Amino acid sequence: MAKASPVKRILAYLVDYVLVLCMVILFMGVIGFGGSFLMGMLAAALRMGFLAVLAFPLVMIGGALSVICMVGYSLFKDGLFGGRSFGKKLLKLKVVTKEGKPCDYVKSLLRNIVYIIPFMLFVELIMLFVDKDGERIGDKIAGTRVEE
Repeated sequence: MAKASPVKRILAYLVDYVLVLCMVILFMGVIGFGGSFLMGMLAAALRMGFLAVLAFPLVMIGGALSVICMVGYSLFKDGLFGGRSFGKKLLKLKVVTKEGKPCDYVKSLLRNIVYIIPFMLFVELIMLFVDKDGERIGDKIAGTRVEE
């Protein structure tokens, strides 16, 4: 298979990023803020102000679920669907090992853990264009490549 073009890889990343934003909005918006708003309204309607205390845990649960999904998906996305995150699947890309096997969750973690370093996204973006094999630093660490 041919190595993936940097433009397709960037588009796949953006699709995945939008998906993560949707997860955050879902959990924080619906569970966190929506749930706490409904709890406050219920407390007011029933004239049981003590129920409003339950609004804060709902915000915390929504926030925790948002962080878990955001971090979990960001680190393990390339282990999904046999080496395809949602963005890669949409753009017909696949992460494979040097041996040609689909990326697993351990390799996905290794290739994406570099993003915990501030500004690494920009370094990785530059690597797509300057590396002769089109590999990011994360690809080199995990022993993976992205193919079309």
